[in-house]
Amino acid sequence: MKNASIIILFFVLFVQSTYALIQIKVPHQIETQKRTHIIVTGKGSEQGYQFQQVALGMIAKIKEIYPEDQIYFLTAQENSSNVEMLQSWGMTVTNSNSQKLSDEKLLELISPFQRIASLHIIGHNAPHLGTALENKSYRFGTKTSNLERLRNHFTDDAFVTLQGCNTGFTLGTFLSQKLRIPVAAAFTSTEFQRLHNNGHFYINDPGHYPEGGWAATNAVSLQKPYACPSGACLRLKPHWIPYSGAWGTFGDAGGLGYYKFFCREVSEETCLRAMYKSTLISVSDINLGPRPNLQQYKNYLNDLFCPNDRSGMLRSDCIQKINQSLLKNDLTYDPFHGQTLQCDFNQCKMDIKCSSFRLIFRSGCQITNYASGPTTTMMDEYLTYLKAYHLFSGL
Repeated sequence: MKNASIIILFFVLFVQSTYALIQIKVPHQIETQKRTHIIVTGKGSEQGYQFQQVALGMIAKIKEIYPEDQIYFLTAQENSSNVEMLQSWGMTVTNSNSQKLSDEKLLELISPFQRIASLHIIGHNAPHLGTALENKSYRFGTKTSNLERLRNHFTDDAFVTLQGCNTGFTLGTFLSQKLRIPVAAAFTSTEFQRLHNNGHFYINDPGHYPEGGWAATNAVSLQKPYACPSGACLRLKPHWIPYSGAWGTFGDAGGLGYYKFFCREVSEETCLRAMYKSTLISVSDINLGPRPNLQQYKNYLNDLFCPNDRSGMLRSDCIQKINQSLLKNDLTYDPFHGQTLQCDFNQCKMDIKCSSFRLIFRSGCQITNYASGPTTTMMDEYLTYLKAYHLFSGL
């Protein structure tokens, strides 16, 4: 059995293969009292470096919007060349050691930070088990103990994003309640989307993107052009169809096609502030900058909620129907290609049951959706983002 290792990049990384810890930070010294954004990526395995590239795009965006903040980046090493690969992308490795990246080690590493502005966890996720870190035996999820120790370590405008398949079915609401902080999570599979030369993101699979080639630099999401090989041109976005994969087929149960926010035991003001702040550091085909105008913000929401196919028809149809819904005050529109969930900011009206025998029967999890017709979840979320803009865009 191979030794394990953690890489901490500050930007900070976690590694497996010899299991190494590498630290990279900008600037290159950890300050636990400084406002900090923490990004964690689990081992990609068959997805290679793509989780790390998603993180690097987020790092570039955060640096641009909050140049005075520090960024702490943890990732699982994919292979023996991973450190060199990260260095070639502009990362400076400042420390490494031989420790495993478990949920316990993760909490140990991030708990010293007293002013966490955002926490982003990216990786393979099982609906009931949580996000795989070092591998699928080491997960961050509902069985992670002592989460409450982080509760008072966040800033007033902080939030969490859980980027990976089906993070919303159990982990999203659980984490929001445990940490008493706004959490955004997914209710379907999440797909890698790549920036095209036409300035839009598309699913990075044949048949989903138009001709014309991929972008070499990202001058769309960022003010200063950033080279695509360094990760700025990849993002992870929920699909517009129900999940179908290792943990089951949720076609009849449905889902949601965007990261849904939950704000359990959180004031409305705190929830709205976090939602607005989350838009500023998102990798999108709209560069909001630190102070977007209303039209820029609406364009961003179109990218957040609307699917995009190679023809562009899905996106244009979605935008038109959102506008029609607002004019008619009919909030039942949702572009998701399947039954949707009825949710508020505390929970969704559904139940989930998962089998431990999914590898044998491939049944995995079963979702009971208590919404049998049109729902208002997406348009409620859309209007809440608009309310957040009007409250906080001038601050």
